[in-house]
Amino acid sequence: MVHHADPRRIADRYLLVSLLGRGGMAVVWRGEDLLLRRDVAVKEVSLPDGVAASERDTTRSRVLAEARAAASLNHPGAVMIFDVVDHGGQTFIVMELLDGQTLVELVGADGPLTPARTARLGLSVLGALTTAHANGIVHRDVKPANIMVMPDGRSKLSDFGIATLQDDTRITSTGLVLGSPAFMAPEQASGAPSTPESDLWGFGATLYYALEGRAPFERPGVIPTLAAIINDGPRPAERAGPLRPLIEGLLAKSPGERPGPGEVRASLEQVAGSEGSEATAGPTQARGTTVPMRSGRSVAASDVEPEPPRPEGVTSGRVEADPVRRVGGSRRRKPMIVAGLVLAGIALVVAAFVGGPALLAPSSPDGGGGRAGDEEAGQDRKRPRVPADWSPFSIGDTGFVLAHPPGWEETSSGATQTDLRDPVSGTYLRVGWTDTPGPSPEGAWEELSDSFGATHADYDEIRIDPTTFKGYDAAEWEYSYSEDGVQLHAIDLGFVTGELGFALNFQTREEDWDASKRLWRTLKASFSEA
Repeated sequence: MVHHADPRRIADRYLLVSLLGRGGMAVVWRGEDLLLRRDVAVKEVSLPDGVAASERDTTRSRVLAEARAAASLNHPGAVMIFDVVDHGGQTFIVMELLDGQTLVELVGADGPLTPARTARLGLSVLGALTTAHANGIVHRDVKPANIMVMPDGRSKLSDFGIATLQDDTRITSTGLVLGSPAFMAPEQASGAPSTPESDLWGFGATLYYALEGRAPFERPGVIPTLAAIINDGPRPAERAGPLRPLIEGLLAKSPGERPGPGEVRASLEQVAGSEGSEATAGPTQARGTTVPMRSGRSVAASDVEPEPPRPEGVTSGRVEADPVRRVGGSRRRKPMIVAGLVLAGIALVVAAFVGGPALLAPSSPDGGGGRAGDEEAGQDRKRPRVPADWSPFSIGDTGFVLAHPPGWEETSSGATQTDLRDPVSGTYLRVGWTDTPGPSPEGAWEELSDSFGATHADYDEIRIDPTTFKGYDAAEWEYSYSEDGVQLHAIDLGFVTGELGFALNFQTREEDWDASKRLWRTLKASFSEA
């Protein structure tokens, strides 16, 4: 680690203290956030001299896409990005600083992993990927160097630096082949667009590497490696044991022949055994409201060696929920015990609901499609009056506002997401919004319930109910789970107003839930046009 006697100050807020890693397109620094007084990792994106202006513009677009993507990927299996800064003609991405090592370093130091440990590690990475896919994001570079493994066994997928928002032709129109050759899916190697299935192929190749200590198609040189990926079968996986059929399926040449995330998760959980979900320990980045950000010695960063960087089946960005028997219009699960959970949170819920083009569909303001006895026709007749001393909050540039109690803190966690929090109790409202809503509020919550339950301790789905909210089709998802031994109670309200989709996520301690119900109703009542 290289230390600088005179650290650079970026945007009058971040000090670049020491060098963590360097690659072809980025330098990663250990930094200090002077405002919040915490250690961070800062990725300085740089290009070699002589790169054409058009390519620089493309790279800049990729960096901005990474910042937008990472801001919405609040998942325990994804490295969190805090800020993106333009300073002195350079772009800097500020990320959480992690105490861990890449999967490459881990395998290099300790040798190949066992199938059970590989399965546990894979569950966390799979959760991050499926959350990204639900938001319309394809990672495009899933590989061992982009997986950080913490000392407590948690793992995180990093480097959405070449992630591309699906259908964003501004990024993909250049025709550049982006990614690491040895872990690039056949369709990527052929120049075809990347899809969620491409990420699953890279995920399978990464599982292979964890078990075998080498890539399944690696050859001496880029061109021979790409040719082997397109034309040859993988080397036999000699140490994969019960994971061998899954890996062979994930490495299928045709994207349509690869198993979906639901099937992959089931296979991994079976191999991981009773501790099948422990690798998913961690926050669903927000990381809730009460969880401090950890700092450490290393961070994964895009295009950087040796320490590259940073949220459940998916087809075309949509989650495939495992089938669940419905009883009486809603379902209730037995609590799921997840071993080894260290951090938890809820932002997955908000990010996935409002962030993906396949999750909410615009509906007419008359609330058509809502059920009889819905919120408008019942409970909201008793809608509480918003206190005069509450503080107004403008929801981005959407033209809508709401209000919160005096003294609550407003913290932006991305361009389209803000937390409103009581600093004393930790009770909070997360507000998320999007201008690309997709098909069904109720369907979105049902899909997310499966992935959320697989990654959070003592998860209990209480209800998922269609309703209307202020004349718009909506759905509510109420559930509980535990974080660091504290039982939490949460409710998500998803709805669309014309062209915009919104998600309001309210969370408090279980023992405070009954007393907080009126607060929740008042927060909802404060939502209105500006």
